[in-house]
Amino acid sequence: MPGSFYLAPFADKILEDGGRSLEDEAGNTYLTVLDKPAATQETPRSHQPANIIGLSMLEKLGLSVYPGGFSFEKKFEYF
Repeated sequence: MPGSFYLAPFADKILEDGGRSLEDEAGNTYLTVLDKPAATQETPRSHQPANIIGLSMLEKLGLSVYPGGFSFEKKFEYF
């Protein structure tokens, strides 16, 4: 999954109702993460009802994977 976030419709609705899901002038939805916009898309039907952090966001957060675990370079409280 190359994008930032893939959200099931119920999760997108919760984020929208809570004021976390935003929309730009072109109609694209996004979340603000680490003070930057991160695009959201609907999770593909074959993976519903999952919510997925995509490769783009994992890279921005500095994901490191090693035998027996993982860590993030960037510190964050929540998305």
